[in-house]
Amino acid sequence: MTTSPHRSQWDAYGELWTVTDEAARRAACDGVLSPNCTCTDPNVHADGLDEIMTYMTGFQTSVPGGHFVTQTFVEHHDRSLAHWNMVLGDGTVVGTGASFATYGPDGTLTSMTGFFDAATP
Repeated sequence: MTTSPHRSQWDAYGELWTVTDEAARRAACDGVLSPNCTCTDPNVHADGLDEIMTYMTGFQTSVPGGHFVTQTFVEHHDRSLAHWNMVLGDGTVVGTGASFATYGPDGTLTSMTGFFDAATP
């Protein structure tokens, strides 16, 4: 089974959440996130890379070692829906959610909208 380009982009986006060094994370965004992408969830509406980087830094500060593990991924017409687990550094699942994403003509993510219980760490 081959991985679709959108799934590869989604997985790369998920990896960005694990990178603790902001400069390294910003460099890893190239080709993954559109420069004017948005990220919206119960905790934030972030416009552009600077605001998304700030949100990711805050996540790593409040949930050290936290990351997301995609459980299901479906896509069509430059859109995707992923169900995921939020996992602590020790492997403990502390939350579940879903994210809807859109992709630009170049394949980069242009918007990510997360749905989860806002009480999740």
